[in-house]
Order: sequence, then C-alpha cells, then structure tokens
Amino acid sequence: MNANAPRPSLDEWYQSLDTAPRVMFLVTAGHELTIAAREFYEPQTDRLTDAVAVRELNEIQHRVLAHAASLLAGDTDLTAEAAFGCLESVDARVAGVVKTAVRFAARRTEQMALERQS
Repeated sequence: MNANAPRPSLDEWYQSLDTAPRVMFLVTAGHELTIAAREFYEPQTDRLTDAVAVRELNEIQHRVLAHAASLLAGDTDLTAEAAFGCLESVDARVAGVVKTAVRFAARRTEQMALERQS
C-alpha cells in the first residue's frame, strides 16, 4: 500500500475482505470489546463506574457477534456499518474505546492475513 494513499474507511476495508477474515475481525473486535468494558469497572470491586457505558458496550458487542454468526450462516451482504454503525448514538467515551478495539482488531486481522501468506 502506498504510504501517501488515503486509508480506506472501515467499511471499504471490511468489504475488501473474504468471509474468513471478516469473521476473524468481528470475533477479535468482540473480544476487545469485552476488555474495553473493563474501562468502566471500579478497581478491585464488583461495582461499575458507569453502568450505562457497560450496557452500551454490551449492545455493540451483541451486534458485532451477531454479525459474525450471520456471516458463518452464509449472509455475506452485511457491512461493517451494520455492526458498528451505532457509534454516533453512544457516549463519546464509549465510542472512543470501541474505536480503539476496532483498530486493534483490524490490525490483528491484517497481521494474521500476512502470516498466512508467508
């Protein structure tokens, strides 16, 4: 990829993937969302610092993993927007941790694709 070329949008990048890397990306993103929820845990207790944020993350994770299940069932027409399109309607802190999780999952998916090629 040309270093000066603009980066594709998440949806453009996602659409360029075959089914297996799409599923890997979505499952990795789901895993990262579980970790992201810890941002809203009160350290060393069972309490949450922001229960609404944890609920929003849970709903996003639900969409992402349902999207992965749909792909495995053969529905390849879904877009990344279908999984992550709700970010405009969530708290800015939640959107921030989701974007971090998505970036990590995308990097990990690209890394695994490169490893498979070698």
